[in-house]
Amino acid sequence: MKRTNLLLGVLLVGQLTFFGLVYAFCGSPSGTQAARQLLLAGVKREAVQKITIADNDGKKVILAHRGDKWVLPERADHPADTKKVDRVLGQLLGLESVYLVSRSPAHHNEFEVAAHKFRRRVTLEGKEGLQKQIFVGKSGSSGFTNVRLASGPEVYAVEDLKYWELGTRVADWAQKKVVDEDSKRVARLDIAKGGQHYLLERTTLAGWQLAGQPVKKSEGDVLASKAVQLDMSDILGLRDDAEVKKKLAAGKDEITITVSLAADPLPAKPQEQSAPPGGGGQSQEQAADKQQPAAPTINQTIVLHLWRHPEKNNVLYLVRDDSQYAYQVDKWRVSKFLDFDPDKVLEKNETKPAK
Repeated sequence: MKRTNLLLGVLLVGQLTFFGLVYAFCGSPSGTQAARQLLLAGVKREAVQKITIADNDGKKVILAHRGDKWVLPERADHPADTKKVDRVLGQLLGLESVYLVSRSPAHHNEFEVAAHKFRRRVTLEGKEGLQKQIFVGKSGSSGFTNVRLASGPEVYAVEDLKYWELGTRVADWAQKKVVDEDSKRVARLDIAKGGQHYLLERTTLAGWQLAGQPVKKSEGDVLASKAVQLDMSDILGLRDDAEVKKKLAAGKDEITITVSLAADPLPAKPQEQSAPPGGGGQSQEQAADKQQPAAPTINQTIVLHLWRHPEKNNVLYLVRDDSQYAYQVDKWRVSKFLDFDPDKVLEKNETKPAK
């Protein structure tokens, strides 16, 4: 009996020692939630003026606060997606530890929150000497993400943040809309390519015409939508910059798209004409007006220029006349204009042979 008690005592001491070491080096046992800790307590949103996000391969993006907007200072202060930046900044400032994963620097590599091995490194800078750096690592089996403040060795598990939400490409953060208008306002589309102009017009949403001939409604509608809902894929820079000018000059097969927009959405169909006083039917002039409604008043014109990339088949250069920036755009977004063929968009009136 004494021998058995001795063995049990040794085992108990061993277990206590083991759990003591686990607690000392790894924090609370897995799955145990301690009191939550706000990791960036005291950092106010309005104090953050600059955010730098980097990955372990040296790629990085810088976001700067200008007035009430966020911009990309390394891309000539091009507007960033302010809503997205504000949302992610809120996530960062609201990070709470679900539990302490480790207190030991020996585990930093394993959790990918080391100074030389990490998924993302986020640096917040701003007023009154603000300088905070967070290493964002991989997610554990529990689904929580491992993070570490550069100021200490502790690794914490947090929720509501994944490293892939912190992109390191300009396109991840830039305001992508080059054109963002209502396609129902499009009254005219002038497509200039190969030395020819093709003018598509409509007075209602019921249909389009090209040189007086009816156009397939679906074709005209898609062209209008593509012209006024257009995203860029990357920012070349300021269009007057010497290097940007060289790139644009090297572009091939220029296409110009001129979009004429009415003040309000076009009517769905011609408006019904009221009968003249005293009864009677519509005059021939009124019937004609019903079929050919007056051209809408144009209050906005957008001019876009496209050039094929000299080397990349799936990329084009893009400039909007009233913008100071030049862009790259994915080919699939503008292929309707590249492949535009008037014979393919016109309605074909097939005459059936007489019986």
